[in-house]
Amino acid sequence: MATTAEELFNRVLIKLSEAANSTLGELSSGTGGASTLTFADTVYEFLNEGMSEIGRTCVAIPGSVSTSVAAQTATGPYSQSLHTLTTTPVPTGTKVWAVDAATWASASIKRIDPAMLKTYHRDTWQTTAAGTPLYWYVEAESVLLWPAPSTTGTLKVWGYSTPKPVSAGSDTVDFLPEDGMEPLVCFAAAKVAQSRSENPQLAERVAPLFAQYDKYRFHLWAALPESLRMSHFKSEKFMQMAQAGA
Repeated sequence: MATTAEELFNRVLIKLSEAANSTLGELSSGTGGASTLTFADTVYEFLNEGMSEIGRTCVAIPGSVSTSVAAQTATGPYSQSLHTLTTTPVPTGTKVWAVDAATWASASIKRIDPAMLKTYHRDTWQTTAAGTPLYWYVEAESVLLWPAPSTTGTLKVWGYSTPKPVSAGSDTVDFLPEDGMEPLVCFAAAKVAQSRSENPQLAERVAPLFAQYDKYRFHLWAALPESLRMSHFKSEKFMQMAQAGA
């Protein structure tokens, strides 16, 4: 059974030793006449930030997207921003942020290092006429096809997506196991404390909460099957944690 945002909010309250009617997390919304975000809304925003970070650094969330691309007349590569692509099926707010494979008109196309493309086709990579795309690569958070497509077709990419965000207590977090929510709770609590750093009692809790977040995030990563692990924790810092039995 998936964990609800309300359950996570209550766990953040416990972590911060706050009551449900606390004004601790009320922040300026910067929107119209709404001067503040409620504590719950603030926590939901920080939960979303934490989910995005965990999805990018710890838990691999497979995702795919397809989009129609119009025929191009320009020479050189065609660029499609990843920020405009929504995962399929479409959980509101999710995005494919890293690409592993791509097809054009249902045919597989090869990935190429842009430096190699510019070396092998040094004199023509920017002037080659539109045709059937042969290669794809990622540059500046965009997927590029080379050459640009000369006919309208479907570009589909596979890779990793961000988690579905929450905005209400009944929304659920289903990309983590029920016993793997602690890093998310620690992250949100740390961000709330950080947002109120003028309070000395909260300010001194920021670093320990972030340290707990790192610790529990590593434990989550270590318990995952290899196929669901992002590579972030293979860095020297987290390998040292593993060797120390953190």
